[in-house]
Amino acid sequence: MDKDWVKNYPSAEGLVEDSLDENTSLKQVIRLVGKDKKVVDFGCATGYLASLLQQNGCTITGVEINPEAAKVSEKYCRKVVVADLDFTSVLDILHGESFDVAVFGDVLEHLRNPWKILQEVKSLINPDGYIVVSIPNVAHGAVRLSLLKGEFNYEEFGILDETHLRFFTRDSIQKMLTSTGYLIDEWRTTKSDIFLGPWIPTVNKVEFDPFLINQILAEENSDVLQFIVKAMPEPLENRLQSMKALFKGAVNDLEESTLKLRYFQEELLKVKAQLQSTQSRLEESNQRIVNLCQQNIELENESTRYQKLLVVKDGEFQQLQHHFSEALKNIELERQSHQEKLNHLHEAHRSELVQRDKGYEVEVSEVRQHLAETFRNIEIERFYFHQQREALRQGEGIPATYFMLKKGQRWLSRIMGRPINKNTLKSIPSKLKQKLRLPTIKRKFLKLTTKVQEQVLSSPHKELLARTGITPQIFIEAIASFSPPQISARSTHPPRISILTPTWNSSLDWFLETALSVLNQTYDAWEWCIVDDGSQHEELRELLQQFAELHPQVKVVLAESGGISAATNQAMAIATGEYICFLDHDDTLTPSSLEILVGKLDEGFDIVYSDEDKIDFSGKRYVEPFYKPSWSPEYFRGVMYVGHLLGVRKELAETVGGVRSDFDGVQDYDLVLRLSEKTAKIGHVPQILYHWRKISGSISGDVNAKSKKIEQLQQLAVNEHLKRLGLPGQAEAMGFHRLKIVPPMEKTTYPLISIIIPSKDAPDYLERCLNSLFKTSSYPNFEVILVDNETTDRRALSIIETHVETRNLKCVPLSNPFNYSRANNIGVADAQGEYLVFLNNDTEVITTNWLEHMLYYAEQDSIGAVGALLLFPDRTVQHAGCVMGFRGTADHIMRDFPADSDGYAGSLCCAREVSAVTAACLMVKRTDFEEVGGFNEHFFTHYQDVDLCLKLTTRGKTNIFTPRAVLIHHESKTRKDYYDWGDRLLLLDQFEDYIIGGDPYYNPNFDLKKYDYSIKVQ
Repeated sequence: MDKDWVKNYPSAEGLVEDSLDENTSLKQVIRLVGKDKKVVDFGCATGYLASLLQQNGCTITGVEINPEAAKVSEKYCRKVVVADLDFTSVLDILHGESFDVAVFGDVLEHLRNPWKILQEVKSLINPDGYIVVSIPNVAHGAVRLSLLKGEFNYEEFGILDETHLRFFTRDSIQKMLTSTGYLIDEWRTTKSDIFLGPWIPTVNKVEFDPFLINQILAEENSDVLQFIVKAMPEPLENRLQSMKALFKGAVNDLEESTLKLRYFQEELLKVKAQLQSTQSRLEESNQRIVNLCQQNIELENESTRYQKLLVVKDGEFQQLQHHFSEALKNIELERQSHQEKLNHLHEAHRSELVQRDKGYEVEVSEVRQHLAETFRNIEIERFYFHQQREALRQGEGIPATYFMLKKGQRWLSRIMGRPINKNTLKSIPSKLKQKLRLPTIKRKFLKLTTKVQEQVLSSPHKELLARTGITPQIFIEAIASFSPPQISARSTHPPRISILTPTWNSSLDWFLETALSVLNQTYDAWEWCIVDDGSQHEELRELLQQFAELHPQVKVVLAESGGISAATNQAMAIATGEYICFLDHDDTLTPSSLEILVGKLDEGFDIVYSDEDKIDFSGKRYVEPFYKPSWSPEYFRGVMYVGHLLGVRKELAETVGGVRSDFDGVQDYDLVLRLSEKTAKIGHVPQILYHWRKISGSISGDVNAKSKKIEQLQQLAVNEHLKRLGLPGQAEAMGFHRLKIVPPMEKTTYPLISIIIPSKDAPDYLERCLNSLFKTSSYPNFEVILVDNETTDRRALSIIETHVETRNLKCVPLSNPFNYSRANNIGVADAQGEYLVFLNNDTEVITTNWLEHMLYYAEQDSIGAVGALLLFPDRTVQHAGCVMGFRGTADHIMRDFPADSDGYAGSLCCAREVSAVTAACLMVKRTDFEEVGGFNEHFFTHYQDVDLCLKLTTRGKTNIFTPRAVLIHHESKTRKDYYDWGDRLLLLDQFEDYIIGGDPYYNPNFDLKKYDYSIKVQ
């Protein structure tokens, strides 16, 4: 007792509330007690609290273990009871009394059983009464640091008072009050710096690791000296309701667990059934493998046979080439001889000829003109010969000698001025025959004709020759005899669509197929505007005029040669339709093309394009189907994927000035770029409506055809387009008609980019990530926020400390349990950047300007998230954008593709729009991130990034994948390979409609069970 009494208790003499510091438990207790209350003060000591409460009109009953102190406090209390609360019941010493407030000022920590007194006091408190408790915080930072040094030294006063029997933290105080039947109404605290404050153990800051001190300082309540709590006894009714609620919750949890158990049992049965089915399929596959091996052996034998046959055919080709070369030599020699004789005759007999027959001189001049034209075309004929020879080598062409025969016919026809036949030479004056040596030429020509006809008629190409033998008469007869399809009932005034087709030296057999495909349309409100661009064959121009006279919906203009764009614009000028579409003179439409196209345009679109395929070289099969995404402007800047069939509102096409002759060859590409600057209403029909004919020497037959000129024009068109949009990038050709957009590497300002990396231990991955980030990146203004999830590995801690001291790295603590979304959100809270990059700690930067390329897109107002190309260590693709629908949710596309491949139609080498990108490397504007609420922390393991991207999409943003930013990703190296079904259900709950509706950037004709653009089996 004496020892307790000699403590330096505050004196109550002259003590007033205004003189007290706000940061004292005494001041906080007085405020929580209030005025005019009936108070019992347990541990009243010398009455310093009682004196202050008395000044506020309160009546105080004191309880004190020290009799000497009790005598002093009687001056301020109604009465004072001397008692040891560890051995006395408060119900005995205060029997029959009741109070408004019970105060435990630094008392409970001195008792062996504080729970007992708290339960008993509830009987003494009025219905509206409460208790006020002040208790020291043993979790103060100074106590923690002392414990780390192995020290726990008691003092006369403070947190480690030598009379304290129990120690409390905020959680243990809450549990003690809750378990004894109290509802906490209010928390208050007093604070003390962990190195400078009184009433705490003395610790030296320099003795501890700075990182450890930062961790302790970041902990909540590390500087709290005392907790002051106001709590009210919980009514029995409330406790009963709480127990009922807990019971009901337990029942619900049990029912839910039962349902989940049933679900997993059903899934197990399904999996067993699938396993059995898989085993059956495996056995079938094994059998098929055996069959395929046998077929492979047979194919190898067949291949050997064909190789031998090819050798034979090669010899035949060489022989034909030799005959052709000899024929050319003979023709050249005869030409030189004719020219010499004509010159001699002309000079020797000029005056005689003028006097005898002026008409004869004119005829000779015409013959010379024909000869000159013929010989100028020899090199052109040589070019066609080489083309046909290559076609024949592939089993699809016509013997080159046949074309030599045709050349001879054309040559003689030009000389005669009329078609060749057996009576042609009879009409030529005999003297002119002798001067031109035409009888000799005729004999040689007829001999060569007989030989070639024998070769052709006995060759395997007789059927092809018959097919290509369309004449104008046959063409007109086919059109005239055509019966149009039955047209279903339509509205009184359906919108008209004008088909625009330039022609030039068109092949009649192909053009006939084009014409029949137009006439066979199920939609009848069309007109066909054909402009012939100065064809050299008069029979074609005459045929077109007959065609227009024969069919009222066909318009024909015979123009001078001006190029494909000029002809297209002339066709547009005579068009009267609300819509226009473009059809080449050798391609075909599917029967319902126009009906589907107009239906889509009528939905409010200004531009509509469809899927397409190709007509093979034989003209008998449709091959190479091309299935396209919905409108993707960034992808279109890299790849001319819109192609055919293209329909446009005519008024819009006229507004931009139609097609431009400066871009002949890519005129449709340039047109769509300019149209897209005027409207965003661009629709896509995921059906094949157009058949593009493969022709040797054209892009349809060979992607490398005219490559250099085409790519130069594409590059020019895109650069003009970017300039009109005010985008700073420059287009550069990559070959195969692919373009990349390169942003300027030097900027006037470099906005701060904050790179946020969640991490725990994993020193190898962390070190590689940070080293590559700081050493490889060329962008000059970025910071790194490392969100550390309680790393304990010493090497990892050393790596972090080194980068904090030497690099622009900031470490932010994250307590367990780990939550990826919460980790990144915490990182954002400490970040200062205008742009955010979320990066996994198992990535490795391998491109210096990766941040510049990602920032180029993130700075654009219309773009939300930007993702990078992530590769496995073996340089195959790990991430190139996400597609909705894989696995019923979402997954990466083109996984395991070679990094340097084209993908599907440039989808891997060109930047493009995607529904989502992975947060393993994702950039987003900070304002956009905050507008959508950041990462949803209800996602624990998966789909946080998909959720973020789709939230951006719902706000009108598009997400971009760029292959110019490349990193290595050691996928899932730092976390368990675990699938969270809760995350899956949460994603479907939020975005199931979007997923079921189909990914707009992945054509519905592709198989969602595969990740490689495989076509769905119908």
